[in-house]
Amino acid sequence: MIVVIDGYNLLKQIFPGVKGPIDKQRDQFIRQLGYYQHKKSKDLKEIIVVFDAGPFRHATREVKHGIVVVFSGQKSNADDWIVGFVERKKSEEILVVTMDRKLIDTCGKYGASALSSIDFYHIMQKCIIENAPQKVIKPTSNSIEKYEPLELEDEFLSLPIDRQAFDLLMEQESFNVSKDNFKNDKQPIKIQKGKGTQLSKEEKKAYAKIKKLR
Repeated sequence: MIVVIDGYNLLKQIFPGVKGPIDKQRDQFIRQLGYYQHKKSKDLKEIIVVFDAGPFRHATREVKHGIVVVFSGQKSNADDWIVGFVERKKSEEILVVTMDRKLIDTCGKYGASALSSIDFYHIMQKCIIENAPQKVIKPTSNSIEKYEPLELEDEFLSLPIDRQAFDLLMEQESFNVSKDNFKNDKQPIKIQKGKGTQLSKEEKKAYAKIKKLR
């Protein structure tokens, strides 16, 4: 399955109080995605995160931490790029992550299912938390060692899994993530049902894709 993320749409949901450029939050989110992709590589063929604009007039593409990062270019926007990609890849199994209803409806015409940005972020965070150390060891001496987060560059995937998760969570604490977005993080993701008690064909496809994320 290919997951295509409407990048700034998601970041605006989890960092609603940030004004101006959110470059640091964007980079940290990509690092988390890289960890998540590594853990879910069996079910996820590719994760693509698409951002508006970028440094050039044309679209650009690069791979960071195993994640395909696309900037739509100054002549276009992320929504247009995503629609074009979904149309070209309509034979593929695709899940679009966004809160944009128009984008969801348009991509749905080409067979892509959708998941809200907040729900996807909950799933990703749950994966990281589950793999982080569950206990903090208190120092036995009077000396206290200062925690220094690792620079996760090329060596990112070579770190022990629990240390990766721990570093990512520590890094997350440095950002002002809206706590209200996570009040109901234990509630199951709801799939809207069609008429009667049975899921429609499209809803069943969407549910099957979401199960692969967990």
